Amino acid sequence: MNSNTVKILPWKEVREKAISLNPSICGEIDTIKGVENFKVIVATYPFGAPIIRKGLFYLNIDGDFVNYKNSAIPHEIRELLDYTWMGIPFGMVLHNTFESHVDIPSHTIPLRLLQAGNTFSLLTIFEEKGASHHIVGAQSATAGCRSLITLPSIAHLQYSARLSKRFHLPTVICPKELSEQWELFKALSESKSFRSQWECELMLFSKEFVDALEEAHKLRKTLLDYAWDATAFSRNYQFYDLVFSIFMEDSLSLAIRNSAPVIETVKHVLKVALKQAPAYTPCVTEMAGPISGFMKALIEVYRIRYYWPLFMQLGFYDDLKPIYYSLQKHTFLHSIPQKNASNNKTILELKEIKEIIGLFKEKVLSQQLPISLKGTALYKMLKDVEFDYFHPHSNENGIISDIGQLARDDKRFLKLAGKFASEKLLDFPEKSIFFNGCIRVRSTSNN
Repeated sequence: MNSNTVKILPWKEVREKAISLNPSICGEIDTIKGVENFKVIVATYPFGAPIIRKGLFYLNIDGDFVNYKNSAIPHEIRELLDYTWMGIPFGMVLHNTFESHVDIPSHTIPLRLLQAGNTFSLLTIFEEKGASHHIVGAQSATAGCRSLITLPSIAHLQYSARLSKRFHLPTVICPKELSEQWELFKALSESKSFRSQWECELMLFSKEFVDALEEAHKLRKTLLDYAWDATAFSRNYQFYDLVFSIFMEDSLSLAIRNSAPVIETVKHVLKVALKQAPAYTPCVTEMAGPISGFMKALIEVYRIRYYWPLFMQLGFYDDLKPIYYSLQKHTFLHSIPQKNASNNKTILELKEIKEIIGLFKEKVLSQQLPISLKGTALYKMLKDVEFDYFHPHSNENGIISDIGQLARDDKRFLKLAGKFASEKLLDFPEKSIFFNGCIRVRSTSNN
């Protein structure tokens, strides 16, 4: 086929890059007899482009986003991908990122930001057709970070109109909520005046690779071990849920137990610290999208005042660098629980979250619960992780009101700001709503 955005290549042309990104899996692939001539499909997508929409796979064929059910998909592509897969063929990210997410009527639920070297759809190639628990239609995926946000408010109508005019946007987009900002970023990236060269590059393995697993026993074991490790938490989550329910019953008042937003947030923040749920991390590269281009547009065209337009992307805790969870931008894998009308203050909610996590940590580490957790990943996490709580308007003990401390402690926040010269003196956006109830998860060894 003749396309600039979808190429069929032999393994020998991508092997070096693939092995450098994922030596454990791709190094094993490289040992398969005759693999050098096996075909792969390399597909590229611009920022914000659909990769999966509610379970339906899309290819970018020279700017036309064609779903896999469409007859416009070339026959040779269909032949190469003629094996069991769900949502998207088995593959690996070669460049930049894409985000998997679930779209429900109330909001978009982020799942994971996959970076170069990450594989995807691995589990599905081992599934039996018609007998899978995988709900294909739930999942979507977008090139770049779908959950991308900038910290300061960009809701000034006059400034937004100026941005719209300069980049010839079809409408004036003036995002009042953090969740609305992505529509502006997507529109900017699609503007011919924006001139973004950003793209996500995926490698899709062909049927030859999957068929080879029948004989390549070592590779098959490597893939299954990888899948087994990746599902360890989900296979044991019911026991963690049981332990937490026992803790709640024994340790928390009825009023707190019945506060769904607080309880769900506590459980979710613990998942973040266990590396099983995403939160936010400062953007320090262009992997999540054309970040420098967005910053330039907000500084020079929108003419943002007072604060640097610093960007945050979806991420997972890595034991090394802090990660940030905001009560203003939940990453729950379900609908956001409605707050009780009598308990609608974020500071009070944050105070309760702090007290519950502190008490849970104490009871687990001192083995005061009827089920011992010693030797588990949860026990180790509670021993190795520190939770810090921030709100600019709080005078509660243990809740930090000095938001600027975050930037002083974590130099990543202002890293990309150093690339720009601004006519106005811009500061760290400490008045961002993101910090109105922010929980920092960090290693105790970095204290």
